[in-house]
Amino acid sequence: MFKKNDDMQKRTYCPLAWTHSFINQDGSYQVCCSSEEFDNFIRNNQNEKMYIQEGHTSSDVMNSNFMKELRLKMLNGQWPSLCERCRLTEELGGTSRRQVEIRSFENQNQNFIESTAPDGHIKTPVTSLDYRLGNLCNLQCRMCNPRSTKLWIKEWNQLKPKDEQFSSETMDSYNKYDWINSPKLIEDFKQKAKNLTHIHFAGGEPLLAPQMSAILETCIASKNAANITITYNTNLTILPQKILNLWKHFKGVKILASIDAIGELNNYIRHFSQWDKIDQNLKFIEKNHQKYKIEECMLSVTVQALNVLRLNEIYEYLEQFNFLVPVPNLINLHVPQYYQTKILPPKVKFLASQRLKNIKERYENKIPSYYKYLTDNISHIIEFMNSENHFQKDLFYQFLKFQTQFDHKKKITLSDAYPEFKMFLEK
Repeated sequence: MFKKNDDMQKRTYCPLAWTHSFINQDGSYQVCCSSEEFDNFIRNNQNEKMYIQEGHTSSDVMNSNFMKELRLKMLNGQWPSLCERCRLTEELGGTSRRQVEIRSFENQNQNFIESTAPDGHIKTPVTSLDYRLGNLCNLQCRMCNPRSTKLWIKEWNQLKPKDEQFSSETMDSYNKYDWINSPKLIEDFKQKAKNLTHIHFAGGEPLLAPQMSAILETCIASKNAANITITYNTNLTILPQKILNLWKHFKGVKILASIDAIGELNNYIRHFSQWDKIDQNLKFIEKNHQKYKIEECMLSVTVQALNVLRLNEIYEYLEQFNFLVPVPNLINLHVPQYYQTKILPPKVKFLASQRLKNIKERYENKIPSYYKYLTDNISHIIEFMNSENHFQKDLFYQFLKFQTQFDHKKKITLSDAYPEFKMFLEK
């Protein structure tokens, strides 16, 4: 048995390794969505990746040697290599997913730690579940990929450089995420349903996935829905009435709306999105949140070269609402590298830094204390952008080249949506 060590908990412990189950788009069990760009596949004792369609029990997954060793590293104050994003976020002064989850499980953390066996074995039930139900999506976001949206499958290898292209076998696999239609999906859910307090859905676009509705209906039938909070990452281009009605049976619903800009710039970044529809849906939530048990709606912004100069517009847009969280959640884009804010020319980074500092100064004292971490994270966004001292010219021009190729195919132009870059395109 382990004793609670506050210093270790502050440095490396994460409750997700004790009570969270994450199934990614291909049906594989992985540690959490914050570690996706690293090798975070949970492996069995033969070092093989584990998949939901194989019919594993929760104990098979959570007490694999892989997970036991992961927990022991955390309890011994070591950073697992797959937790690099959280480590870097904390090092640069931001609030990481790990720290948010520690707060979420504040009444259980001590029990998680003290009930862990010397070899890392646990008997803790899975109470938090994250399903990525395939890659059905209605958008083709520029920074996305065929694993997350089918709309990228046809054009990916035409537009991407050779080092990013996929083999025909891999691309074919993205067309065949058949596990979401397997009875194993509902069986897995039924096995976990009675202990669940939280289900998260992302995609693809989860509000399009019929399997998501089926899971909610199964949950309602289990008589445990009233104890469960549902959360979503959604592009909020749709709000089906059928799903709204299902939400009424649950404890509550929280929405992370993936929106990267206001108006035409959001349409440009998140191709095929229609800002008028998104605006309409946000206003619907503002007006009807109590009716459908929506407890929170927050904008989640992927900060990248394409929007870092225009983030102030998002803050100003939110000023009209009373229910929506008054400031967005800013998340640094890491992949593809040539979309990172680090690659921007020094003058652009300086201007973006000044605008971000102005945002922080303007809003940090206007929001409730429990959302203070959202404005604190602005410093992390600035630090990340300026963590490369030299101008990464090759990556910046790779970024511009990709926009030009994509735009030519779609008959749109970067300079119309983002005139700040017009001078670089002309060069």
